[in-house]
Amino acid sequence: MNVSEKKTVYCVWEHNNNDSLIYSSNVIGAFTRGASKEEALGKMPNEIESYFLWTGQNPPASIETIITQEKATDVNISDADSDVLFETERIDLSPEQYERLKALALKSANDFLKLYV
Repeated sequence: MNVSEKKTVYCVWEHNNNDSLIYSSNVIGAFTRGASKEEALGKMPNEIESYFLWTGQNPPASIETIITQEKATDVNISDADSDVLFETERIDLSPEQYERLKALALKSANDFLKLYV
């Protein structure tokens, strides 16, 4: 398997006191948690590599993370609560983008089903 070049990962940082969630807005489904922004960001390269392998793609050789949106929240992030809406989610999807995301959602559902059947 060949490894692709550098990947820039655009991230949304949601935080509440000592809890942080980092979501990727351009690698849909990739996210990490940590007690701080730095801890959560430090986990993102492994998450991105795992995500690419799960989707059957070559993982990037290197990853650059850029925070493009921040949301301070009152919800309990450590319980996986969230109240952030990504700015990128406000943009209309093309039919191709919709089909790609639909295929990933169906793959995820199928993988989940395999765990319990």
